[in-house]
Amino acid sequence: MQKTGVQFVREELERIAPDYQLLADCLEGERAVKGMVNNDVSSHLGVGVYASPRSLLRNGNVVNASAARRYLPQPNPTDTSEENAARYDAYVTRAVFYNATARTRDGYLGQLFQRPPVLDLPEGLRVVAEDTTGERVDIVQSMKEAVGYVLPYGRAGLLADYPLTAKALSRAEQESGMVRPVIRTYAPWNITNWRERQVGAARILELVVLREQYSVVGEDGFSMESRWQYRELALNSDGEYGVRIWRESENGGEYAVWRRWVFPKNAAGQPFRRIPFFFVGSSNNDPKLDRPPFLDIAKVNLGHYRNSADYEEASFMLGQPSPVFSGLTQEWYEDVLQGKILFGARAAIPLPEGGTATLLQPNANTMPIEAMKHKEAQLVTLGARIAESPAVMRTATEATITAVETHSPLLSTAANVGSAYADALRVCAEFAGVAASADAIKVEITSEATLQMLSTAERQQQREDFAAGILTFDEVRHNLRRAGVATLPDADARAHYDETVTRREQQSMTQEATDDAGTEDQQE
Repeated sequence: MQKTGVQFVREELERIAPDYQLLADCLEGERAVKGMVNNDVSSHLGVGVYASPRSLLRNGNVVNASAARRYLPQPNPTDTSEENAARYDAYVTRAVFYNATARTRDGYLGQLFQRPPVLDLPEGLRVVAEDTTGERVDIVQSMKEAVGYVLPYGRAGLLADYPLTAKALSRAEQESGMVRPVIRTYAPWNITNWRERQVGAARILELVVLREQYSVVGEDGFSMESRWQYRELALNSDGEYGVRIWRESENGGEYAVWRRWVFPKNAAGQPFRRIPFFFVGSSNNDPKLDRPPFLDIAKVNLGHYRNSADYEEASFMLGQPSPVFSGLTQEWYEDVLQGKILFGARAAIPLPEGGTATLLQPNANTMPIEAMKHKEAQLVTLGARIAESPAVMRTATEATITAVETHSPLLSTAANVGSAYADALRVCAEFAGVAASADAIKVEITSEATLQMLSTAERQQQREDFAAGILTFDEVRHNLRRAGVATLPDADARAHYDETVTRREQQSMTQEATDDAGTEDQQE
């Protein structure tokens, strides 16, 4: 049955929820894949707002069937005996899940954040960068969390959040650090509903519903109970942004309004005319769901796991040689061998005339191991494709800044996350009353994967073009950043450059004055 009211889930999100769950289980690792833990609350990416994509399914909780059987079918499912169930448990236990999915994600996270992100922020937003979430998580760690969603799942969300107050905040309240904007990251399955409307030539969000988890202290004062709430973000009939929160009743059942509408104000006391929520995708930062870039990797990873189960089962059943005796009689076995057959270098096995003893060693079954090797090669290829960078020529004007642009899920994720954080920080500036133009806030994830290397000759040409006035300071600075040469914020670099130019001009003027004085002395 489809959920209604604030619990309504978009149809496209319901369709993709099984893929999200498959990815979440693979990223969680062997215990989730084998059904040893309930992965309803995905904790594999650190602190954040999590809930399972599995609970988005129309049939509710699908853990009725064994989680292990979802990924590793039982060889003889029609046999319901306890013996067959025990054999299947052993079959699952021996199987090895090599977590190539999580290793690929972690490797790319390390690659993207090998260098600190470039942050150009006004001084008033430094406190937001140092504690972005309000839980002592700085902006770099927050960006890692967002990338950790977008890269495998292809989607995440950022909310520039404010204290739920209907009045403008004083400067003292903001400077105290207790009341200030924060940026919260949402998993793709926790963005349950959204709606846009056309305003002139643009489409703007008029509704976003976010699912959140909160904790309640138990009656004993120590235990913690997790519960759910929905955060509704909407524009009212006057186009003003408002927030209200829905919570489930203590006895369960329907959700009701727990906190009524609040319409946050900016530093000037004016209402916001847009919902400060930003979608982040692996392709585009729009509300449409992008295909999860890691889905193929996860599916091949599970195929490798199934091959491993067959290989380990065959190794267990047939890996040890079996002794075979012929020519033995019951009398010989009981009278001569005393009902025992001893093996080893210090034991001899007396046989009757014509009797033989051999070891039965079946030939190795190479099909499962060959299938595993084939899938390992596929995993390498799929992982490489996520980071591959085919060159795409830009327009002639853009080519003066950079000759090529690279496109891949890895690089577009880095660019999209940086762009979304810049947008969220601009809203934070508006809330906190920090004067900042759109160009004054820049967020870029720069790593070895995103660098456009410049040769010595190309760097020399950049300097010559700058001196000739062909390229501006900002254009040269952009190129040097992409080459991994420049690391200072642009504002600091500009101030240092201006200071250097001024000092050189003063030195030049002093030298000219000294030379003129020397010339006059010689003439005298």
